[in-house]
Amino acid sequence: RISAVMIEIWELQIRLEQRRPRTIKRLLSHRRFRAAYDFLLLRAGAGEVSGSLADWWTEIQEMPPTDVQQVIQGLEQSKPQRKKSTRRKRKHT
Repeated sequence: RISAVMIEIWELQIRLEQRRPRTIKRLLSHRRFRAAYDFLLLRAGAGEVSGSLADWWTEIQEMPPTDVQQVIQGLEQSKPQRKKSTRRKRKHT
């Protein structure tokens, strides 16, 4: 039972590092968020992840909900848009 919780916390680390705008609010309300966040702080202290990532998650928790929404929108705008790939049609010979 304990190992399932540990696995869940470890899997949340990936999501915390990615900071995808669509999932930030869900992550903040996740039942294991606080444990995953504390683990992220430990990892930042050990130099495994950047301290700025841990600071970002610390700041976003302390913000009012309206400011959180603005930060999320800022992340969406700062990410480069992917180019749509076009497929070449094969010539039938």
